[in-house]
Amino acid sequence: MNLRTDNDSGSSEQEYTLLSISEMSSKLEGWMVNDEGPAFRLLIMLGGQGQLLVDGKRYIMNHNGFVVCPYSDATIIVHDRSTFRCALVAFAAARKIRGENPFPLQLSAAQTSHLLPALTDLMACDRLEELQMRLKRSMLFFGLLYELVKMADKGTPALTSEDMVLLTVAYMKEHCAEAITREQLADMAGLSPWYYSQLFKQMQGLSPMECLAVIRLRKAKERLLLSNDNLEAVAKEAGYANEFYFSRKFKKLTGSAPSVYAKEARSAVASFCYIYDGHLMALEVKPRAVFYEPHAEHRRAFFEEIPYYLAGDAELERNLSILEEARPGLILCEERRALTDGEKLGQIAPVLAVPSKLDWRSQLLHIANGLDKEAEARRWLDRYEQKAAAAGAALRKQIGNETVLIVVVCGEELFVYTNRNVADVLYYDLRVLAPFRIEDMPPKETKMTLEQLVVWNPDWLLLHVFEDERSKHYAAQMKQDSRWLALKAVHQNRLQELTGIFWREYSAAPHWEMLDRLVGMFQH
Repeated sequence: MNLRTDNDSGSSEQEYTLLSISEMSSKLEGWMVNDEGPAFRLLIMLGGQGQLLVDGKRYIMNHNGFVVCPYSDATIIVHDRSTFRCALVAFAAARKIRGENPFPLQLSAAQTSHLLPALTDLMACDRLEELQMRLKRSMLFFGLLYELVKMADKGTPALTSEDMVLLTVAYMKEHCAEAITREQLADMAGLSPWYYSQLFKQMQGLSPMECLAVIRLRKAKERLLLSNDNLEAVAKEAGYANEFYFSRKFKKLTGSAPSVYAKEARSAVASFCYIYDGHLMALEVKPRAVFYEPHAEHRRAFFEEIPYYLAGDAELERNLSILEEARPGLILCEERRALTDGEKLGQIAPVLAVPSKLDWRSQLLHIANGLDKEAEARRWLDRYEQKAAAAGAALRKQIGNETVLIVVVCGEELFVYTNRNVADVLYYDLRVLAPFRIEDMPPKETKMTLEQLVVWNPDWLLLHVFEDERSKHYAAQMKQDSRWLALKAVHQNRLQELTGIFWREYSAAPHWEMLDRLVGMFQH
């Protein structure tokens, strides 16, 4: 069994082409997987469960994955529309697959878990349009394809008893609100109740029913913190007979009544995303654990007296140990991180995932809602809008229709900022003019050249140089270039340097400080 093509000794990049990446959510009860055309479909389950029907054969979709070949009659049937999520990567092969048709190629839960980090990186790149991101997307696709080819070349064994146990754990997570018995789970796994229980405890460290109790308690905690459901609805969602039994059981297991637990948990938040700390600062919430950034002078007071500092962003296992010691009631992280590491984080505390695609105001409200501080967030936003309106009016009166450009030096490259950082404050909140139409520029930072800078020739320049020595050296060289020296803003002494990493942040508190600093920069 393999994914190589006829007359192909090694699968070059030209043999495979990435067509699209998408995520199927729970809007419909069923989908036709294959569009017309010579496309393969890689399906990776991200949540929930369902069934995949391929040419009349039925397969369970639950924490696993599949590769479906072109022109197959493939349909997904969803069991629970509220939780179902599936990633779909479509790609084309230039030649026919060698040998007997190995499809649908079924990936185990372990294999799917192995592919998931590369897949999430690929999905993130698909939302970006810059050339370097398109190149990165291509690189990630072929890396994903390489792992897939290795799996196929080794052959895909039938699901083992261990795989079936993992599927029953996934079933319990998705159906914890229902009545579930050990015998029912053993039957699903195709094992005797006795052997199933022994294997389950060997793998999970708990009996099936003990595991179900843990899952239900975790579900109850999540619903108490992350939903607006009343106690009756929380009890029902977590699989308890009624709210009175749920309250007694919850207090016995946690030591606190549900309402007391929710209040205490929200006051013990851990931040697993550095950028979102700026929202906690605006809400005046001091977290139990954060990623420490020694160069962030604007956060010095915020970082004082925080009990736990997390290690580097890539040191997941060490950070999990730190979080376990910190014992937070709620963990704040970005949605992408929740997708890859949410299961491990969720074993420590409920996870409040923040979609990165939201603008910073919506992110602040999203976080505030999870912390039961929405009123405080709205008051803060009202003050910000009033401050920005007054500052913008004064600034525009001062500089009129003069244009301003933010130039960034990173490594040995130049970029222009147009969105999701200081540019948001300058162009959207203060409504200062750029030397081009902001609507025509790509989002975030865009690579540029000195020649392009000469063409734009803004009235004012804001220069931000990254903190590394390479960037500083390149900036020093650029300042000696005749093209730079000829710029109107440079020879009229209308150049301001933006120092500090907070200019690159995209959250509430840094934007407030940006307002203060920007207003004083434009003096004739």
